[in-house]
Amino acid sequence: MNKIQIIINVLCYGLIVLVLGQYVIKDFETVRYNRPFFILKNINLSYDKKMEMKAGEIPYSFAMFIKNNTQQDSTILIPPQGYPWDKTSNVAYLRYFLYPRNLVNGDEKDSKVSLFYIDYVLIDYGETNVSQYGYTNFWPKFGVNGEYIIYWNPSNGSTKRVDNIKYIYNPNNVTWQWGLIKVKK
Repeated sequence: MNKIQIIINVLCYGLIVLVLGQYVIKDFETVRYNRPFFILKNINLSYDKKMEMKAGEIPYSFAMFIKNNTQQDSTILIPPQGYPWDKTSNVAYLRYFLYPRNLVNGDEKDSKVSLFYIDYVLIDYGETNVSQYGYTNFWPKFGVNGEYIIYWNPSNGSTKRVDNIKYIYNPNNVTWQWGLIKVKK
């Protein structure tokens, strides 16, 4: 090998190391909660607090609200997978917290499946303001006959139950953005 080939090889390998190094550093920054220092520094935190930090406060707290207000054998209709419901519409992600409940994705403006087979429908504002596929915040955008609705306030965890009500989406009157509708059979 002559000097020019050696220099070209060194430059190529150096460039590859720089490019890959940027991705490795970026990955370490995005998974900062996986670091051993985080665990040691926060050893006294409760499991729930650690999960809130890992999953996000609203998605984790909402999953616990759903878990505490549904039966284990229930079928729950959740938003279509996509933004603005990045975590609460992801069946695989949400199942981690809600197993053995059965989760089914609906469409944005209709249930996609017969509500006869559904026990609960989420009322879900979405965790982000980013949209995908033309979706907009707030779900469901269709009516649901409910035995009851349990509204949930993410800022303080309070709930409000309303019995024997038909849920009707009205974009001009959205007071409660999160909750569960128990489907009337």
